[in-house]
Amino acid sequence: MSRFMKYYPRTEEEEIKTKNVWLKGHTDFGSITILWSQPVAALQILTRDGTWRWIRHIENALVVNAGDALNFLTGGYYKGTIHRVVKPPEDQRNYTRPRSLLLCHAQRRCQVGANGRKSSPAESWNSESLRR
Repeated sequence: MSRFMKYYPRTEEEEIKTKNVWLKGHTDFGSITILWSQPVAALQILTRDGTWRWIRHIENALVVNAGDALNFLTGGYYKGTIHRVVKPPEDQRNYTRPRSLLLCHAQRRCQVGANGRKSSPAESWNSESLRR
């Protein structure tokens, strides 16, 4: 599934209400999410030591996030990337940020299972994932 999003600059009042966090830390429930790198910084990942780290822009690069389904399918070998969107740095706050994403999900009726675990329809697995 592809998605197009557009983030607009926020007022200082809006930033105070959200504590400068535009989208709280989360993992995606699909297998992978592919984002095109962009020069306006706002995406951060949670590192193993519990600190948030900026994703650096690299020209013509892709950012690939592992999701919950990939974590499940690999028996935890690939962990879901915890990420968030925050207020951009001072010099980038007045830019509108278009975002194009490619989200990879199993078809709803596809049987999802790995490493000897009982398989289940992706539809029910995705629903369970969303309840967490």
